Parts: sequence; C-alpha cells; structure tokens
Amino acid sequence: MNNLHIVTVATESKYYFPYLVESCKRNGSTLVVLGYGDEWKGFNYRFKLMIDYLTNLPPNDIVCFVDGYDVLCVRDLNELSSEFIKIKNKTNCKIIVAKDTMTNSVFSYIGALIFDQCKNTNINAGTYIGYANELLNIVQTIYQNNPDNSNDDQKLLTQHCKKNENIFHIDEKNELFFTQLTLLDEIDKYLTINNKDIFVNNEKPFFIHAPSGFFDNLIIKLGYDYDYNNKIKDVLSIELFTIKIWKGVFKNYIILLIIFIILLLIYYILFKTVYGKKILKNLKLNFI
Repeated sequence: MNNLHIVTVATESKYYFPYLVESCKRNGSTLVVLGYGDEWKGFNYRFKLMIDYLTNLPPNDIVCFVDGYDVLCVRDLNELSSEFIKIKNKTNCKIIVAKDTMTNSVFSYIGALIFDQCKNTNINAGTYIGYANELLNIVQTIYQNNPDNSNDDQKLLTQHCKKNENIFHIDEKNELFFTQLTLLDEIDKYLTINNKDIFVNNEKPFFIHAPSGFFDNLIIKLGYDYDYNNKIKDVLSIELFTIKIWKGVFKNYIILLIIFIILLLIYYILFKTVYGKKILKNLKLNFI
C-alpha cells in the first residue's frame, strides 16, 4: 500500500493553521509542516522545501500538498489514496490540482489576466497531489524556472501546466479539492453540510481551500473548539488590501489594472447609459 503524506509549508502558527492541524488529525493523518520557525523567503523557498522533502521519500509514496493558513480537511484521509489512484488511472495524469473557483465571471477574468489559465481554467497552487517521484520532477522544473524568486507560485504552476497539459488533471468536479475565492466571506455558504459531511456539487472533497475567506462558521458547525476571541477576520481583512491586493496585484500589475478600469468604463458608457446606447445605434446605422 502507498504511504500517504499530507504536507504544508508554514513558518508560524497563524490564521487557520491550528484548525488545519487538528482537522487532519481528526481525519486520520498527521500534518507534515515544513519550514516551521524559519523566516519566509518567498515561493522558491516553498518549492525548495518541497524538493528536499520529496527527495527523501520512496518514489511511489503519495504526497498531498495544501496551503497552511486557509485550508481545512473535511473528509477521512484514509480514503484519499484510493480516490487519487482512481483518478490518476483514469486520466493518466502525474499531478492533480484544484480548480480556482470564483464567485463571479469578473473575478475569474481578473484571475486569468494575472495568473493566466491552463486548459481554459484557473488553477490553484495551494492544493495538489501526486506520487513523490512525479511531483519531484514537476516541482524541480518550476523551481529552476524561477531563479530570482520573483514569480507567484500559482503563475509558475499555470505556466508549467500550459506546457505540459497531458500530465495535469484539474479537479473541476471537486472530487478531492474545493478552492473557492470568497473575498472576506464565509466559505460555508458554498457548501452543503449533512451530519458533518461536506458536499460540493454532490462530491465529497477532502480539503476546502478559501483564499481570502473565512472558515469561522464552518469550524463551529463541525464542532471544533473555536476561539471566539480570535482576531482572524480583522487581520485577514486588513492584509487583503495592504498585502495581497497592493503588493501582490496592483503593484506588479498596475498596467493591467488601468486597462481593466478603462474597459469597465467603456462597457458602462456604451451599454449602461442612454447616451452610450445612442452611440451604438448610430454606429449600426452608419454600417448599414
């Protein structure tokens, strides 16, 4: 039987990390934490830690990587290996990654502009699974393509997927992972909870990932020892605008931001105002 490893990179305990640790334990596995106590050195550092870890594993061990601060395990992990092997055998892939689900098409379009797409789909680097040797080859290639540590891991993974579509399977059905961008909203709104079983689109994923979202309601509904005095929501709300959006998006993609604003203004003027509709009508008449 293949050994299963659930792995994350976390330099400290913050946000929803304690609940991730407890949820993995509750569902039958001990979370392997890489880099704890170290200084965060960028995404190449995360890849480097994964390379070091994967190098020392038997090649056919199964490794599932999850983000450390915004993920929760919600299904018995003793069932994960068989579900992974079933999908792998069916698709002949070497890595299964999560689909990056957005709340609306505008966010999806922005995500595609910033991170690009693979197979016409936004993918997420925060949850993936594969055999140790196959993941090692993939992560090593990505690591070597980012020598100055300047690129985001999601963008790097997407670029590698575009060049090697045949080895990637995107979990669009949420059989293993559900990643939902909620933007400061509770993730439980997007789930069906039945006697503490979590369903998404009639599937039971093993991990729920909520980038820039909140797990508080879900944690309470699942019966965890919840700290009502925590300041997770306040901290995440501040950091979304001061770190993730400004440093991660606006600062590096200011031109794309300007173009996007211009397109929104043009759309509003042409399609949402009486004056714009008159312009469109006159244009049509001139072409006739």
